[in-house]
Amino acid sequence: MVTRIAGLFCAAALVCSAEAQTISSVVNAASYTPTVAPGTWVAIYGNQLAPGALAATSAPFPTQLNGVTVTVNGIAAPISYVSPMQINALIPFESASITGLQIANVTLAVNTGTGTASTKLTLVANAPAIFTKDSSGTGNALVFDPYFNPVSQVSTSPIVLYVTGLGPTNPPASTNALGASAEPLNRLVSPLTVSIGGANATVLYAGLAPGLHGIYQINAVPNPVVGGGLYVIAGDHLSGNVTVPVAGGTDVANVTGSIDSLYPTAASSPVSLSALLLAATFSTSFDLAPNAKPFNVVAQIVAGAAIFSATISIDPAHNTWSANYLTVTTASREWNFSQAGAVVNDLLTGAPLPGNVFPASRVDPVATLAISALPLPTSPTVTGFNTGYVISGSLAGSHFAIGGGVQPQLANFGGFTNMAASLLSSGFPLTFSHGQNSLQVQLFVDNLLVASKSVSFAID
Repeated sequence: MVTRIAGLFCAAALVCSAEAQTISSVVNAASYTPTVAPGTWVAIYGNQLAPGALAATSAPFPTQLNGVTVTVNGIAAPISYVSPMQINALIPFESASITGLQIANVTLAVNTGTGTASTKLTLVANAPAIFTKDSSGTGNALVFDPYFNPVSQVSTSPIVLYVTGLGPTNPPASTNALGASAEPLNRLVSPLTVSIGGANATVLYAGLAPGLHGIYQINAVPNPVVGGGLYVIAGDHLSGNVTVPVAGGTDVANVTGSIDSLYPTAASSPVSLSALLLAATFSTSFDLAPNAKPFNVVAQIVAGAAIFSATISIDPAHNTWSANYLTVTTASREWNFSQAGAVVNDLLTGAPLPGNVFPASRVDPVATLAISALPLPTSPTVTGFNTGYVISGSLAGSHFAIGGGVQPQLANFGGFTNMAASLLSSGFPLTFSHGQNSLQVQLFVDNLLVASKSVSFAID
């Protein structure tokens, strides 16, 4: 499949300040995070980076634009746009050879002909990031059908996505060449996972986009989707979470709902344990449409690679509902992870917890309240942090509600995810990082997004 996408790297002209020529930051051009790999399009921000704004008109992009050059470890980088305060450039594929969790420290330099500004940059093996419609790094991804027409609703038909930073290819990519348009195509070397709507998609192709410069293409077939979340994992490295448009059902009416994080929250103490508790609470109310077919109510917590769900399956024909929730094991409720099958680290010391048990004196009271609100498990578990809560019941007429004192046993869910690898392994492109982080909670009724909230929290 071959396509050309115009306008992926557009930027408005910016007014140059009188400050000295400097580079203030270098970020992934699709996600605006600092995670960057060889073969990643980046946005370079600073002052006096170019004499004026100018965009390249065709690919392959030049290595000099409006008198400006960018080098990474001395290798010239293709440039798609320059302005006094922003440059969009491609990190050369040849700038470093990295695999797994390795990193490479390189020097990025911008030369304007009248001066040079440079900065140190850390590269990782893969820095997957998905291009979005509004170029903000959030919201709906750019999604196309196999004929490269924009897709307004994702179902189970094949789709095409565009990403950056997926990593090495075979045959190897060349910095100054377009993706091969005929076999052998530049296929991805690293393992790839594509999650769409809470389920892993079938990947048909992943590699450089034929005929495009430094852009990767993923052709995938979604499995039945619940919600609109989308992320990819290339090698050991996770992209940010974006969304795809999905069709809402026609089985409900008068839908209302809310969802929020129980833990962590902006008001909770900084997390100091690698076993991160993620808990949420939600409410919803709706009427069943006449002749409604079976559908789901799904609440989700999305934090890094962790996606925790509570699912209620509504079966109007049989007048029943059944719920399958994530909750924590009996031992985990007491912050005892000795049977969890994974080492839990004290983030204040970087060392494993003695006995894999977190002292009660250090447990955040907000976390204590959150964990007490989670349903007791109905599934016995020998190892692991989490287990299941399964319950069922009968529909009481054509109206269904959770919250406000109605069916309180269905209002909360959550579990633990272990951050030890991402926070303590050298060179890992942090899924979570020390300092400020964020999670997202979402509520879907019959595949309709009813409520969504982004929550900030701190990690020691």
